[in-house]
Amino acid sequence: MASYVYSYIAITFCSISLIVSTSGIPKATEGDSESLAAEAEALMGIGWWSNYIEESVDHCRWPGVRCDAAGSVVEIDLGGHGLVGSITPHIGALSKLRFLNLSRNNLTGELPPSLGNLTRLSVLDVSRNGIESIPMEFQNMRNLTRLIMDSNPLHSIPPQIWSLRKLRTLSLRHCMLRGSIPPNIGNARSLVNLDLSFNTLVGPIPPSIGNLTNLASFVLESNHLSGTIPLEIPSFLGLLTSLNRLYLDSNHFEGFIPSDIGNLTSLTVLWLTNNMLTGPIPSSLCYLPNLQRLYLERNLLNGSMPHEIGNMKKLEYLYLDSNHISSPIPSSLLGLPSLSRLSMSMNMLEGTIPYEIESLKALEYLDLSHNKLNGPIPTQIGNLPSLWSLRLGYNQLSGRIPLQIGALSTLSYLDLSHNFINGVIASSMGNLTQLTFLDLSENNLTGMIPRLSYHLQHLNLSFNSLSGPIPDELQQIPTQSFTGTRAYVVPLQASLVALHQQHQPGKPILGVGLRRKIAFDDIIRATDNFDIKHCIGTAEQPAFDKSFQNEIKFLSEIRHRNIVKLHGFCLHNRCMFLVYQYLENGSLFYALGIDEEAVELDWSKRVNIVKEFTGTPHGIGAPFRSSPMINEGRSVSSVVFWPSFLSLLDSCLARLRSPRTSHSARSAPCFGEFKSSSDILTFLLF
Repeated sequence: MASYVYSYIAITFCSISLIVSTSGIPKATEGDSESLAAEAEALMGIGWWSNYIEESVDHCRWPGVRCDAAGSVVEIDLGGHGLVGSITPHIGALSKLRFLNLSRNNLTGELPPSLGNLTRLSVLDVSRNGIESIPMEFQNMRNLTRLIMDSNPLHSIPPQIWSLRKLRTLSLRHCMLRGSIPPNIGNARSLVNLDLSFNTLVGPIPPSIGNLTNLASFVLESNHLSGTIPLEIPSFLGLLTSLNRLYLDSNHFEGFIPSDIGNLTSLTVLWLTNNMLTGPIPSSLCYLPNLQRLYLERNLLNGSMPHEIGNMKKLEYLYLDSNHISSPIPSSLLGLPSLSRLSMSMNMLEGTIPYEIESLKALEYLDLSHNKLNGPIPTQIGNLPSLWSLRLGYNQLSGRIPLQIGALSTLSYLDLSHNFINGVIASSMGNLTQLTFLDLSENNLTGMIPRLSYHLQHLNLSFNSLSGPIPDELQQIPTQSFTGTRAYVVPLQASLVALHQQHQPGKPILGVGLRRKIAFDDIIRATDNFDIKHCIGTAEQPAFDKSFQNEIKFLSEIRHRNIVKLHGFCLHNRCMFLVYQYLENGSLFYALGIDEEAVELDWSKRVNIVKEFTGTPHGIGAPFRSSPMINEGRSVSSVVFWPSFLSLLDSCLARLRSPRTSHSARSAPCFGEFKSSSDILTFLLF
């Protein structure tokens, strides 16, 4: 039977050659016939089309196969076809093959050495498989221009890759690469796109990278790369004048941003997020005429923003969050006609929000939260027709909510919380029909609650002096959004029974760091009478003295993306509470302890959690190297989830440990999921 099939395919090839020859194409030689016969045998040996061989279908019509006019296979595209096992050596007999895509399958083992016979191959994509190694013969594929091997367990960069002199695109993302980037990378002088991201590469970027003068896209994000002493981004990157995309985010780079990057005049995207870069933003960055997106968030940059930033006329995205930038908002920043996203939260910006902000007509996203901005919200903010997210919370803004905000017809997210805004909630806010998130809590608002959007999914008006009925369209929203505190309350008390006996319901509890009085009844109601399901742990009650008060005051001033905000503590007789910002998604212990949640928290998310709190420079202690903080053992029940990121419950709970142990005690695993109706607070027993 096998010989019959072989004869049929051989005859088919010969027939094609005869037909083509009558059309003016040169007649196939005896060598061509032998080559076609060898290809026919190879196709059968590969085994990916066994069903079609049995049906005697012309091989050029098999799925994923494309032939040239002579009947030779020149392309195989079997991405996502469920292929399993190893790639057989027969693949090397397809000598005319120019394109091979085997991505998104379950292929394993080593690529066969016979691939080296494919000297005409231009594109090879074996990404998202289980390929473990590359043979030395790989270097014989001298015409290879594009090699995609993402998401394979290679563990090391195959040195033979650098012998491929025509290689223009190399992608080894998520390949579990270890070690350093080899110096001979500079031999691949034709490289245009290089992606080594999401690995565990260490050490410096080798100077030989400067030889890659054709490099346009250079992606090294999410590694453990550093630099020479002093640790810095190497200045020789300024030699890559063809570069238009540079991604060095989520590494261990320190020191200043080199001014040489200003030589990269073709640069359109610069991503330096999540490093430990210091010093001011170099003014040379402001002379990159084609830069469209600049990401510098979560570093240690300081000083003022350069006035020259107004030169970046093509800039669309500017992210400077979580740095130490302390200047007022420069007026030159407000002259960028293409700017659509501006995010500078968690800095130390001072002064007022300039009225010239109305000139940013393309602005869609504005985040100035967690700064020291003061004065009124400018009325001109209502002249931003494309704005859909406005975040000004945690500042020192005063005055009234401008009526002009009601003109922002596309606004869906508005956060003005934790300011000193007074007056009434403008009735014009009822015009914000697209609004889904509104937080006006912790202000000095008075009067009645106006009609608001029917589309609201999150509303927080708590800790104001509002009065009157709740509008009908808001009746389905939990009442704590209007009267309670969206915070964690952690009582430092050994006996809940004694707690109830020692305090008169309705009497407020006062403490350090709080901007409002918290009624005891609110705490009882929010914790379901201190139900154990809201318990987050147990420990010994600490001594209440001046040092304890000072420590709480110090910790309440800390801002870090991985630490839950501590608002202060409350004290009445023998009853103490720590008051935390509300977090709605529970703890890591909870997520791992319930099957449904554990499935949702897949391995990639778990790896990111480990990176957040262990070996990365963005872990819990990184920004506090010079601060007198104790960074002690952590448990999974002290790791809690924001909707969009992770936080550690508390940097000071480690200090409030049992005196019988020499390290932090394990917290109790009862950080529950919050119900929409009442579970706004939770507590820790001491």
